[in-house]
Amino acid sequence: MKLWLLGRIDHWSYDDYDIAVVAAETAEEAKAIHPASLDGDGFSYGWTTPENITAKLIGDAAHDVKPGVVCASFNAG
Repeated sequence: MKLWLLGRIDHWSYDDYDIAVVAAETAEEAKAIHPASLDGDGFSYGWTTPENITAKLIGDAAHDVKPGVVCASFNAG
């Protein structure tokens, strides 16, 4: 399992997530995880679509880490 820093390349504003750290095996799997979701479901309120997300590999996760959100930044307005 790897740790990925997700960032947005589209415009974001208030009530949006701008970055997140997620655990996933690949960049494509990482981009499919919604920052507000524990199971990676959907792209809805406060996030964007995979083509508007960058995924930078930042390290290896601990042995017992499961795929999903580690932390996220939400810009409350």
